[in-house]
Amino acid sequence: MELRHLRYYVAVAEELSFGRAASRLEIAQPPLSRQIRALEDEVGVRLLVRTKRRVLLTEAGRSFLDGARVALSHAARAVELARRASRGESTSLSVAFAPTAELALMQPIVRAVTRARRDLRLDVQTCSELDALRAVQAGTLHAAIMAKPASVDRDVRLEPLASRRLRAVLPTGHALARRRRVAIAQLVEEPIVLVPRVVAPALHDAVAGAFHAAGLTLRVQHEASHLHTCLELIAAGLGVTVLPAVPGRDSIVCRTLEPVPPSLDFVFAHREDLSPDMLREVLRAARAAVRTPA
Repeated sequence: MELRHLRYYVAVAEELSFGRAASRLEIAQPPLSRQIRALEDEVGVRLLVRTKRRVLLTEAGRSFLDGARVALSHAARAVELARRASRGESTSLSVAFAPTAELALMQPIVRAVTRARRDLRLDVQTCSELDALRAVQAGTLHAAIMAKPASVDRDVRLEPLASRRLRAVLPTGHALARRRRVAIAQLVEEPIVLVPRVVAPALHDAVAGAFHAAGLTLRVQHEASHLHTCLELIAAGLGVTVLPAVPGRDSIVCRTLEPVPPSLDFVFAHREDLSPDMLREVLRAARAAVRTPA
């Protein structure tokens, strides 16, 4: 699969028109159509539904669009990193925050790192845990801050950063929000809101493990692709969730869970070839910024 095929597909999926996509790509429409059919053959599923009047995405097509955008973004980032290196720009750091780390740690870490290294050009992105790890393994990112993965490539090192205890996250008007402590058993009958496991497997497994330890089964009623969206759904009163403590919001509260659930461990994942001086300074600043009780 070539990058141009992904660019072609993204253009068609965004324009929902082969004619407009061809014009945007500055190529003829017939070869564009042939390339998209070849891509579907290679993927092995139908990505688009074509009619005489319009183009629609299949469910597989919508999923593939997200992945194609991420792949193109990583490719563009790899080119930019190579160009910076050729210009001798060694004071840049590209880092991804996986979902739970983005919510719990991004603000203090970014603030602390940029203060500690005022000459540093920080290139920040957010993506799923799997995409972040793959990008570090491929060398298109210097590092990723994320919940500790189950396994990593042998060229990737994991530096411990912080641990955060899981808490119940509730809308302020919820009956349980008046309590200082909430039993996990009290959440079983509530609609649980969470990101899919493929987006944040460490978080999903930690939450499921907390329910299992209490003799219960986690049943997710509403899924959202971003944790920020989950919080918006909770603020709207559509459910509750279990997360590390989140930044303060007027419409959401965090409460201590009983029995005490396990902590979620966060790490700084990087390749072996990251500059030792850079690593030492960034880690020192990041750890100081998040040095708070679990």
